[in-house]
Amino acid sequence: MITATINHSLEAEISTVRGVVRKYDWYLQMGYPAENIRLPSGVTKDSTDEDVANAVRKEYDLDAYSAYAQQLLAVWPAFQPGFAEMKKVSSFDLKDAYEIVLTKYGTGGGYNPARSLIVLRMAENIEKSAAVAAHEIVHMAIDTYIKAFGVPHWHKERLVDLLVERYFPGKKMMQKAPASAVAAVDPAYESSFPDIKTIAKAIGVKNY
Repeated sequence: MITATINHSLEAEISTVRGVVRKYDWYLQMGYPAENIRLPSGVTKDSTDEDVANAVRKEYDLDAYSAYAQQLLAVWPAFQPGFAEMKKVSSFDLKDAYEIVLTKYGTGGGYNPARSLIVLRMAENIEKSAAVAAHEIVHMAIDTYIKAFGVPHWHKERLVDLLVERYFPGKKMMQKAPASAVAAVDPAYESSFPDIKTIAKAIGVKNY
């Protein structure tokens, strides 16, 4: 079983938004639409840390985060069969437990493999949010190979989407990856799954 501990706090939310502000231009460069990069009212990519903190304080609702955490935990068991199947494959580096930090902001989700940490934007659809958390866990499960072979961002996203669709079918809509990413990743995936190392080597820029 993969357990999830769900946390949230005003301080964590302020830190998350500051991170989104710092990465705002990078998100745009990677093709994320500006309207999908959620920020507190009045906050822009040029906002100061103090501006961010003040804006988050105005919108932060502890009870809403707490209620959402309970709803997320209620749907989490539906993802256990997929994780159980993943554990049968040696290519995946799955941990037994992950921490999920809730946020209202950002692009959807993020991850920190060193801490087994997921930052998860709260969507109206609870199952969609849980699927995004599973998506981030898949990211972390293959992160060693992604970094070792320098897999580009959208190639990585396409590979993770294919894996999520395999293990959690119908749970999460696949992202609209660039055609170049689809053309590179899909054949490698189809020919080499479940050997993630071989797939990553085929689609990475450090191809040695």
